Amino acid sequence: MVLVACTPDDAPIPTLRQLSTPIPTYSPQAESRNVFDDLPPTFTPTYTFTPSATRTGTQPPTPIPTITLIPSATITDTPSPTWTALPTIDPANRPLLALILTEAARATVLPTDFIVPPYQGFEVTPATQAVDGVPTGIPPLEAITNTPATTAGTTICPNNPDGGFGTVFANNPTIAAQLSCPTGTAQDVAAAWQNFQQGIMVWLNGEMIVLYNSGRFETFQDTFVEGVDPQTSSETPPQGLFTPIRGFLKVWSSNPSVRNGLGWALNQEQGVTAQVQIFGNGRMIALPGRGDILILLSDNTWQAFTGTF
Repeated sequence: MVLVACTPDDAPIPTLRQLSTPIPTYSPQAESRNVFDDLPPTFTPTYTFTPSATRTGTQPPTPIPTITLIPSATITDTPSPTWTALPTIDPANRPLLALILTEAARATVLPTDFIVPPYQGFEVTPATQAVDGVPTGIPPLEAITNTPATTAGTTICPNNPDGGFGTVFANNPTIAAQLSCPTGTAQDVAAAWQNFQQGIMVWLNGEMIVLYNSGRFETFQDTFVEGVDPQTSSETPPQGLFTPIRGFLKVWSSNPSVRNGLGWALNQEQGVTAQVQIFGNGRMIALPGRGDILILLSDNTWQAFTGTF
């Protein structure tokens, strides 16, 4: 092959020379060869196993919990108590039984057809008389129906008596049981009182009460009329004694049983404002100046207890 090139005049002319490596000759067989046949063998990768890092340190491995089996409680058989016969004790050595038998002998056996009567309550009939046109408002004792105490020995009431009445009521269970419970509150009442040789006369706003030292009393209506009935007596009492006046005089002089039962007065009549409280079976009366509380029961008996309202 001839190469023609333009070169400068002083440049050497290239020379065609034979290369050391022969030019491959074309052949039809070479046309059919796979061009990859001349490539080097395929690279096969190599896998290297690297072990995991080994755990180091002082912490112990996490323990696995252990399940502990707790046995059930053992059931113990408790034997039943054995009945043992006791020796027979004669009644003399059994005080409780002897007491029961003794009280049973005293008991009253009611008939089988006995019917307990129903509670009737109490009724109070107000007084109709008037003094100077003013109603008294204090019922006579006879108008109070007997009402039994609530319990034997101890009287329990929805409402306790007022003032000093409550003290007497609480300190005297027998009287409390006889009176029963109060039917209302204590009231202030115009009153007068006078001591006699053998008792007391009390005026409660139109009611005359004569209390004898025997423990009995009776009541009268005050019928004294101002300007008509004598206010004083012409009789002269013994030295140091007095004749009653006005209403007291009329009852005292008109009823021989009252005059003989009371005798002469020991002091002048005292006008006061009394405190009166009605009970189921009577009433309590506090008369200032006396220093005692009068208990009037529905059976026409009375007692006096030291105290004031």
